[in-house]
Amino acid sequence: MQLDLSGFDAVFREGHDKDYFERDLTVGYSFYAVGHLMYGATFGRVYNPPEEFREKVEESGTPFFEVDADVHETYEMVPRWKRTFLLLGSPIFTLIVLGSTGQVVIRGLGFLGLTAPTWIPYLAAVLLVLFFGLTWPLGFFGLIEGEAKGGRDDYMTERIQEITAENGFENVFVSCGDAHRKPIARSLEQDDWKVVEQPSKHWLARIISLADRITGRILSPIETIKEGKNQIRNRI
Repeated sequence: MQLDLSGFDAVFREGHDKDYFERDLTVGYSFYAVGHLMYGATFGRVYNPPEEFREKVEESGTPFFEVDADVHETYEMVPRWKRTFLLLGSPIFTLIVLGSTGQVVIRGLGFLGLTAPTWIPYLAAVLLVLFFGLTWPLGFFGLIEGEAKGGRDDYMTERIQEITAENGFENVFVSCGDAHRKPIARSLEQDDWKVVEQPSKHWLARIISLADRITGRILSPIETIKEGKNQIRNRI
C-alpha cells in the first residue's frame, strides 16, 4: 500500500475501539460484538487491515488519530426498541441475502453451461447449522451499522474538527469507508473546510458500499419511497 503523507499534518482514521466490555453483555449487544469480530476478521482483513495502515502512518512520523465512536457507543446510537426489532428481523434479512447469493451462483453456473457440484447441498446444510452462530450476528451487525451510520458520520466529523482545532493542524488526511466519505465531506464543507475527495478503488470497497446503500434503503422505506417519487416527478 503506497501512502504519501508528506503534505499532511495529521491522519484521522475510521474504526471502532475494540474494547467490548465497556458495556454489559446483553443478548443483542453480544450478537453485535460477535458480528463486529467476524466482520473485522473477514472483510476488514481483505479490504484494508487497520494495523497495516497504522504502521504506514507511524513510519512516516505523521500524528495518527482514531476518531470513530467506540463499539458500545455505536450500538447505543440505535434506540432500544429498534435494536430489538432488528435483532428479531436480522435472521430473515440474512436468509434473504444468502438465498439471493445462492441463486446468483446457481444461475451463473447454468449460464456457463455448468452444473453445481454434488456437495453443494451438503455445504448448504452445514451453513444452515452454522447460521445461528455466525451469519445471524454478522447480519445483525450490518443492520445496526446501517442504522447508526448517520450518528457515526456526525461523531467522526466533530472529532476531526475538535482535534484539528486543538492542535492547530491545517492539512489533514481522513481515511474512511466510501459510505462515510460524502457525509463527512459535506459536513466539513458546510463549516468552510476545503475538501478533496478520493473514492476507494478497491473492488471490495465498492461491494461494501453497494451493500450499505441497499441496507439503508431497507431500513428507511419511507425515505426510499419519497426519493423514488421525487425521481419520477423529475423525469415527468
